[in-house]
Amino acid sequence: MAINDAGMATGLVTLQTRNRLRWLLPPAVLDLLDVTVCREDAEPKPAPDGVFLALAHLAAAP
Repeated sequence: MAINDAGMATGLVTLQTRNRLRWLLPPAVLDLLDVTVCREDAEPKPAPDGVFLALAHLAAAP
């Protein structure tokens, strides 16, 4: 919460599906994230696609 309160962008890139992620993390935690990239959103790791997608959503350079 301190990172969020400081105005820093946060994101999560995971191999989990969006549906399963809801079972793994409480809604209060997911609400703190600015971007969440799941398995169905991008080519899975080790491909960098998920990280690049998250950075694009955050308007941050790689």
